Amino acid sequence: ADLPHGWIDKCLDFCDYFLTGVVEYQKLITRNPSFWNELKG
Repeated sequence: ADLPHGWIDKCLDFCDYFLTGVVEYQKLITRNPSFWNELKG
C-alpha cells in the first residue's frame, strides 16, 4: 500500500519528539528521590 504524501516526514518528526520525551521521563524517574522512596516502601 502507498503511504500518503508527507507521511514519512511526519513519522520522523514524531519519533524525534517522542524520543526527547522519553529521555526527560527517564531523568525524572531515575533522579527523583521521592520515586525511589516509594519503591523502597
